[in-house]
Amino acid sequence: MDEFKDPILNQPLTQDISEPTAIPTKKKNKLKFFIILGVILVVVILAVVLIFNWIRLSNTKGVAITVLLPETTIQAGIPFSISVQINNNSNVDLSDPELSITLPEGLRFLNQNQQGSLVNIKLEAIPTGQTKESRIELLALGTNDTIAQLKASLSYLPGTLTSRFEKATTVDIVAAQSPLSLDITVPSQILSGESYQTTLSFTNNSNQTFYGPQLEYLYPAGYNLISSSQEPDKILQGGGYSWQFGEIKPGDSEEVVVQGNYLGLESSAFDISAQLNVQYNNQMYVVARKTAPISVAQSPLAISVSIVNQTKEAVLSAGQSVQYELNYRNNTDVNLKDVIITANLTGAMLDLSSVESTGYLQGADTVIFNASRAPELAIVPPGKTGRVAFSVKLRDDFPIINTNSKNYSVGIKAKIESPTVPNFVSGDSTVGFAQISNNIVGKIELFTKGYYRDPTSRLANSGPVPPIVGQPTTYTIHWILKNYATDVVNVSVKAFLGPNVRFTGQAESTTGVLPQYNTRTQEMTWDIIKIPATKGVISAPTEATFQVELTPSVSQVGQSVKLIEKTFMTATDQFVSQPLTATADIIDSKLKDDPTVVGKQGEVAN
Repeated sequence: MDEFKDPILNQPLTQDISEPTAIPTKKKNKLKFFIILGVILVVVILAVVLIFNWIRLSNTKGVAITVLLPETTIQAGIPFSISVQINNNSNVDLSDPELSITLPEGLRFLNQNQQGSLVNIKLEAIPTGQTKESRIELLALGTNDTIAQLKASLSYLPGTLTSRFEKATTVDIVAAQSPLSLDITVPSQILSGESYQTTLSFTNNSNQTFYGPQLEYLYPAGYNLISSSQEPDKILQGGGYSWQFGEIKPGDSEEVVVQGNYLGLESSAFDISAQLNVQYNNQMYVVARKTAPISVAQSPLAISVSIVNQTKEAVLSAGQSVQYELNYRNNTDVNLKDVIITANLTGAMLDLSSVESTGYLQGADTVIFNASRAPELAIVPPGKTGRVAFSVKLRDDFPIINTNSKNYSVGIKAKIESPTVPNFVSGDSTVGFAQISNNIVGKIELFTKGYYRDPTSRLANSGPVPPIVGQPTTYTIHWILKNYATDVVNVSVKAFLGPNVRFTGQAESTTGVLPQYNTRTQEMTWDIIKIPATKGVISAPTEATFQVELTPSVSQVGQSVKLIEKTFMTATDQFVSQPLTATADIIDSKLKDDPTVVGKQGEVAN
């Protein structure tokens, strides 16, 4: 094989295919170090720049929020404005700023669009070097020298940052007494049932005129208003009256004198309250409130009313005979002569013709006891106790005439009186009062009816009549509920079907809720949330209709067959919170309510 030679040197040409010369390891590590160091320096420089920029943008030292008050002490009941100033002396603009005002108890916003104790106000962007101001109308409802703390906070985005920052401040507001001073004057101690006087008054001590202030008189259960120097404008829910006044100029005063009595236990106490409301932006605000405690003293001539063998709060039933007992006691140190006890009977459910007593019935509803009927009442010595009694029957039926004929109760208002007046008693006679009131539980009736030819249902029945062994015959069963004098809730109606009887799945109901069937137990169940009072008495009853199918067996030939067993109903009387129950008889194939099924047509044929 010929060699290739260099034409100049005349030497063979050779190819150097040896490995390149390697870089020393020390030099390679040094290069890598400088590369990593450069990357780190770049990252640190970028981080420093970013942090510096973030600090510059987020610097809130130049953002200030200030709340300015018209004066250090605010009069309750008179509107006032606060000024919230936001100064942006930072080096960036404030984007999407939102001002939040949080009010303490005793302060209210007057703007109709600002409700509750917190309001958020969206503001326009605040450029650097500028100031924004927001004015907010408030009303103080505090009493004398009440200190309340208002909080104002600003949320914003500084510059181009996407993180929100907040600046907040608080200010103390001292609410002085309302310029409308309110007073309530009552005796500190009264006798149960004795009439006493309450004086309500208010004065405008300010230099401004109030328009349409409202005075409210609030009292507890057991209080009875007898008269008032001014006719109340409104009866308040929960017990009370209100009076509306017109223009009340500076220095003007108004007064209402109320006469009433309170029936309560001896040595008990209760509160009488009054409050004054003013109107701003069609909304009433309470600007003054006073409460007066009153205790019930031991009556010189005490009387109490109870039901024999029952608690004072006993729930009664229609048709029940009730025996009332009136116990009395002379708490004075003198003989009380010619004592008369009267018992006034109240309630439409009382059968006044059934009253039985050693006393006598005066008029239609008052039982009287005096010395002619109870000789011990001629003279009642100091510390002497005694009792008289009478009974009355409640009506068997409820006197229902419309949908408001509901929630019946009966009561006794008792009075004992003697013309003898001890030295420490003011008045022309010595008297004592007592009363009792008891609610009457309602009543609900359940009826069950069965038909083959059903004149009222849309469910059509079929099959042989009389029923034949091995052949199905269908029937309709009606559950009918008639509710009387109270609303009832959680009603449940249940019954088992008879042997060889099943539910076909066809049903209808006036409530929209259909009866349900348990195939394993053969039990029909119908649940109703609520049935109003008088439903079924003056309006259509609550009713469910369902279809059952009977396929008789040989063992039932010549017999009538139970289609449905006895029906049971449970419910809760919403007025007295007591359970109600009712039952209805079985329905068999003789169908006593269906006039078209007669004689042997109700017995199984072969």
